[in-house]
Amino acid sequence: LAAPDLGSLARARARLASAQTLDRTLQNSRWGPTLQSIADSELCPAYDGLELEPQLGLLPLRRDPDSGLWEFLLVLSGEAPTYNAAGVTQVRPETGIILVLLPGGSFLMGAQRTRPDQPNFDDRAFDPERFLQEVTLDPYFLSKYELTQGQWLRLSGNLRATYQAGFRLNDKPRISYAHPVETVSHDEGSVMLGLWNLGYPTEAQHEFAARAGTSLRYGDTDDFSLARLSMNVSAPDPRDRSSFPDAFEFSSPVDAFPPNIYGLHGLLGNVREWCLEWYAASDLDSLTFRAGTGELPQTNAVFRTTRGGSFALRFPELYSRVSTRVSTTGNGEADIGIRPSRAIDPRPTPAPAAE
Repeated sequence: LAAPDLGSLARARARLASAQTLDRTLQNSRWGPTLQSIADSELCPAYDGLELEPQLGLLPLRRDPDSGLWEFLLVLSGEAPTYNAAGVTQVRPETGIILVLLPGGSFLMGAQRTRPDQPNFDDRAFDPERFLQEVTLDPYFLSKYELTQGQWLRLSGNLRATYQAGFRLNDKPRISYAHPVETVSHDEGSVMLGLWNLGYPTEAQHEFAARAGTSLRYGDTDDFSLARLSMNVSAPDPRDRSSFPDAFEFSSPVDAFPPNIYGLHGLLGNVREWCLEWYAASDLDSLTFRAGTGELPQTNAVFRTTRGGSFALRFPELYSRVSTRVSTTGNGEADIGIRPSRAIDPRPTPAPAAE
């Protein structure tokens, strides 16, 4: 008889254990109070009475005391986070992916620089930001942080990063597994996220999250001197790092800077983030966004889209705005990372009544 394939057996056992873990998440006692809270318009007004079912593979963590939005752990991605004495989430190398349930809604997407008396005026806007359309999004999940090197390693079994955990330059802080994964191509990231029921956010979903209910160019302010206090971005003059005296030469840990109004960290700065679509550069005001997700239609574009700015891009006051779009090839780069998103599992359709 042939010797058993112990590797295959081990993988089969691991898949069975994972399936059992996923099934247990649906039965977890935390779901009842969580769903009641989300559906309560007085307790959680942002969700406007949203009714959910338990979500496969997710475990409710808490309602963020500052944003008022609910957060969930993707259980197979790592351990639950810890919180300090002030209730602030602490990201460790072993921390799993934390998804924030965003409420969705309508917002005016894009920016324009010619009409100060009109909405979304931004004198720093580029032409490829001129969508200026109202987009309506369904509620969706978006990661509270950029995907860390530790999370990518657990999900994929390998580590792709130019600045990998352990790297250090001069007297700067050492790169850790709580830093963002980067140098992952758009295609590789898409495939890996899909295996875990995750994906890239659409451009509309990213901008909605970055704006967080405002029309300001940096989300919660129009003043870059204030906004940069919440960003890991490049110095205006790379030859003079003293002009931006932060501790980070490259990326920072994903929780190093304060969150925005929705409780999301690093949407602007640190590493750019892949979006779902190809880069559309013309006829922006006539494009039709897909209902619910805001996905842009397929075009004959040859470049991919990144959002959010990074530690490497010059002129951060321009490239770290909520509406900034940067085109690139689909190849991985040292300042491009990943922020996972996830659609809400649909409510099951009731079985037809027996005749």
